[in-house]
Amino acid sequence: MKPENQTFEYREELNDGVFKTISAFANTNGGEIIVGISNKEEVKGLNITNKEFEDFTNRVVHLLGIHPEMKLSELEDKTVMKIHIRKSNQPISFRGKYYKRVGNTTRLMKDKELRDFFIKGVNWDSFTGNYSFDEIDEESIRKFLRLAIYNGRLSSAREQDDPKNILERLKLTDSGRITNAALILFGKDPQKYFINAVVRIGRFKDQATIIGDKKIEGNLFKIVEEAENTIKQFINVRYEIKDSFA
Repeated sequence: MKPENQTFEYREELNDGVFKTISAFANTNGGEIIVGISNKEEVKGLNITNKEFEDFTNRVVHLLGIHPEMKLSELEDKTVMKIHIRKSNQPISFRGKYYKRVGNTTRLMKDKELRDFFIKGVNWDSFTGNYSFDEIDEESIRKFLRLAIYNGRLSSAREQDDPKNILERLKLTDSGRITNAALILFGKDPQKYFINAVVRIGRFKDQATIIGDKKIEGNLFKIVEEAENTIKQFINVRYEIKDSFA
């Protein structure tokens, strides 16, 4: 058996420890977890159905916002789960806490470490991901161009310009690859990668009673437009007509 180290760990069962370790690997140098093997390197196996495996992969995406490679394998006639995690371009938290990998242990980041960690990530928007240009909404780029040209911000641009060239001019690509910022601004479905890139608007009758609730998704331009319309719909407008002839 391979010994545990900074990029490798065994987990006997699926529990919160798996999520913490995924967060730690993503925040450090990546790594691999094999679930179904004890820390004494004994193959225990997992009793897991395909539906339960699918549910777990969905939980990882929902709770962590990343898509590690996961698969079920057979080892010594028992089922184990292999999880391969890449180093993330953005800080990954589990239930509001951030973890890192130190040797063969997963540790909670302390306040100073967390501050330093976020300072290093100030250029998150310029990082590129495994995104295809097909994930960019060209109509959103055209709409942005019309506004920019009208306001004199891109006077040399034309509405019919190639969207790829526009992204390049706006420094939203790097070596031909789309950046996080490009996906947030113009993506068809940014929430596929960034589940927290949403706006939620609530309308309250009082401090405890919600009478309106809407979750808004899409790229940044669509979110701003729909949020503005939603707020207008939620605002109560009251008119008081007085008799001016009295």
